[in-house]
Amino acid sequence: MTVTEKVKRLLIFLTALLLAQTAQAQLEIEIISGNASALPIAIIPFQWASSSARPANSVEEIISGDLYRSGLFDPMDEADMVERPVDEESIRFGTWRLLKVDYILVGKVRTPTDGNGHELVYQLFDVHTQERLLSQVTTVGPGDLRFGAHRVSDAIYEALTGVPGAFSTRIAYITSTGLGPENASPNSAGASSPTCANSVLRWCATLSATESGEICMKTRRCRTIA
Repeated sequence: MTVTEKVKRLLIFLTALLLAQTAQAQLEIEIISGNASALPIAIIPFQWASSSARPANSVEEIISGDLYRSGLFDPMDEADMVERPVDEESIRFGTWRLLKVDYILVGKVRTPTDGNGHELVYQLFDVHTQERLLSQVTTVGPGDLRFGAHRVSDAIYEALTGVPGAFSTRIAYITSTGLGPENASPNSAGASSPTCANSVLRWCATLSATESGEICMKTRRCRTIA
């Protein structure tokens, strides 16, 4: 092997090594970089005034997770909260401005007057103007507290971005089981369409809970995944 060939191979090796290091450096930058424009928001732990047991996953954790995953919000860690206001009167806006928080949410979970399910009572404030942006009550049935928390996330998202949130949407799909042309009755949903009846996955879309519930009533073959 001549000296020239050795030099060429050395240059190729060094070039490949440099490119590998550059690619690794770019990858590291993408992983650690965050959204500098994310809105700082404090989701204060909800008061638990319900007669049922507090769930393992709290309402504030679900809301914070929803907003964080949207990429538009930067929820404050609960450990960094120096105060835990429970209503508008107990919020010291000056303190939260010093903590560089733009918005604050306070609320509680209580049992409805009929004793069935949960009521999520919450208020959203602009820390700088002290304006109340939301004041709502969301009622859900037993076992639907997580869904109620997602609905609160939807309301916050829409109030601050102007775009309806989609955290409480569900995926509905229809499958046909035993409704082929050989055994479908004249009144079955797929009797007039063998192609439709024999397909495993008939339809898929994101729907609100109300819409998917209506479809279940019409088809009786719609399953909903929370």
